[in-house]
Amino acid sequence: DDDSAETSKSPPWKLLLGNLYQLKGLYMRIHDEQSQVDIVLSSNIFFGKIPIDIVFSTSLLSTNYDDETEGTLFLEKFESIEVGGISLPLPSSWQRFRYLEITYLDEEIVIARGSGGEPHVLVRANE
Repeated sequence: DDDSAETSKSPPWKLLLGNLYQLKGLYMRIHDEQSQVDIVLSSNIFFGKIPIDIVFSTSLLSTNYDDETEGTLFLEKFESIEVGGISLPLPSSWQRFRYLEITYLDEEIVIARGSGGEPHVLVRANE
């Protein structure tokens, strides 16, 4: 059986971590004001027995530097982290702004790039 062979090759820490934390899904929640965005990691912990959400909240500020970037270039700032509804301290390295440029947007998909050029592809979830 390939699964048992793979399990025997895995380091013990990987097996333990896989049992302690399982990612169920990832989605974005955009608030009505559209200047507040939550990234939600829907998860299970302790052998899949306890559901828990990890929420990263960010704020978006439109830059409007010129007509060419108006409405497409934003400053994004991490505001908070919550695990299971409990607020955690924000790491000092996250207490900064970064650019977020929207390069494509329609009713179903958003493509954006962060300050480092890394792409973010977001697809609207079926409700």
